[in-house]
Amino acid sequence: MRVVHILQGGPTQRIRAADGRIWSFEMHPVCGPVTVNPSTGEPMVRQPAERSSFWNAVHQWLAQGRLVNKTGLCLWSEPDAPKLVHLGGRNYAYAGSKVAKRAHAQKGT
Repeated sequence: MRVVHILQGGPTQRIRAADGRIWSFEMHPVCGPVTVNPSTGEPMVRQPAERSSFWNAVHQWLAQGRLVNKTGLCLWSEPDAPKLVHLGGRNYAYAGSKVAKRAHAQKGT
């Protein structure tokens, strides 16, 4: 007997990546996002490359609660860059950390 396994990815979502391109995709609960052709809903033959801005947009969208606006576009924002303190050479520490405070105290004396 042959078995056919059919997966359904859910509704088609649209997301605008940081570079301005709008991607259509399905968010499968097990397999994750798959880009689809917006007119047919079929999976794209060529999926985005590993370093595509699409992946960052989807990861941020997932982490920020999967919000969608009235027009159906996924809402997400870039996280703030961490504030770093230069300790010297190639060494940095997060501002407010014990290491940064200690280095600041040593420079003051």
